[in-house]
Amino acid sequence: VAEKATAEDTKTKAFTDEMAYIGAGPEAPGMTAEASAVGISAGDGGNAIMNDNSIRVTARATGDGEAHADSNLYDTDAGVWGRVTSTATGIETGKGSSLVVNQGLLQVDANASAATISFSDSVDDATARGAATVSARAWGIKAAGADSTDPKGATIVVNSAPISVNAASAAEGKTGRADSGWFGYGLAVTYADAKSEAWGITIGGGNRLAAVENSSGLTVKAKANSAASAP
Repeated sequence: VAEKATAEDTKTKAFTDEMAYIGAGPEAPGMTAEASAVGISAGDGGNAIMNDNSIRVTARATGDGEAHADSNLYDTDAGVWGRVTSTATGIETGKGSSLVVNQGLLQVDANASAATISFSDSVDDATARGAATVSARAWGIKAAGADSTDPKGATIVVNSAPISVNAASAAEGKTGRADSGWFGYGLAVTYADAKSEAWGITIGGGNRLAAVENSSGLTVKAKANSAASAP
């Protein structure tokens, strides 16, 4: 089984006089990209999943935003805000009693990256703002757990094959310039946040019985890089 989801090369640009905006702030970004991929998924209720083949799941999302504001007469204000998320899961179950038996290789990768750049050039006051927020999350086996109202609710996971889980994120925020002429001011503000989370095997709460038997290797890695500059 091979599952791949991509939201690549999401690019947004705004080049104007006086004011250039991509979004309205970190909570209302104008540049977004999201990728989500799942190998095997079961909904709520009683579930039994048996897998004896390899599963490779990849989710990748990238985004770039750039805003320029330039004026020889008036104040300028440029802002760009971006959010990129990537989620990948090998095997997942919904809420309810579940049995998961995996005997095949699980390779799960989630990658996300974003870059924002803003320039502001004015004869008077110049402001440049930006933010890049990135999240990558990956699970090998993810069981939601039994319904807490079920007195017989149980979740059992048995794994006998290698599981490799990788989550990587990178965020870059840059205000290329907030250049003020004459007697005005220049203000440059940027923000970059990168978060990565990775899990090998997880079981949610509410179980009468929760059990995991693993007899193979688990390799779980999470990596996050961020860079911000406001020259």
